[in-house]
Formats: sequence, structure tokens, C-alpha cells
Amino acid sequence: MEIIIKYCSGNEMAPVLANGLEVNASSSEIKVMQQGCLNYCGDCLVNPYVFLNGEMIMDDSVESLLQTIKERIEGKETVPSTT
Repeated sequence: MEIIIKYCSGNEMAPVLANGLEVNASSSEIKVMQQGCLNYCGDCLVNPYVFLNGEMIMDDSVESLLQTIKERIEGKETVPSTT
């Protein structure tokens, strides 16, 4: 199953988030995409977030967000389908 993770380049935590996502994206089935504005500016200013196969996932810290993403990818939680 292909997993697509998109994050906003405008989020001030984007560099740390990008580094963590690249480390976690060891599988060829995982695509990490930095996007320009994703039109969630209010959310972007408050917390780090990503879109995981189209579903917004937000957390209080980059570390917590990366853990949630990892858990979903590993199947501990349901990852929404790209179809």
C-alpha cells in the first residue's frame, strides 16, 4: 500500500519535521512531499501537522507527531487509503 505524507513548508517546525519524516520513510511505499501552503494557516501556526493519505494528523510536538505517523504506518492504527 502506498503511503503519501504531505507537510507544509511554511510551518516553522518544517525542517525538524522533514528530517524526522525522511528517517521514518525507509520504505519505497512511503512518499514524503513538502508542499507550499496547504491552506491550513491557522493550524500551521499553532502545531505541527501532516496529511497522511489525505487525512490531517496534528499533534502538540514534532516528536509526538512523528510517533503517531510511525504507529499508523506500522499498522497500530488505521491508515486511510489513497483510493
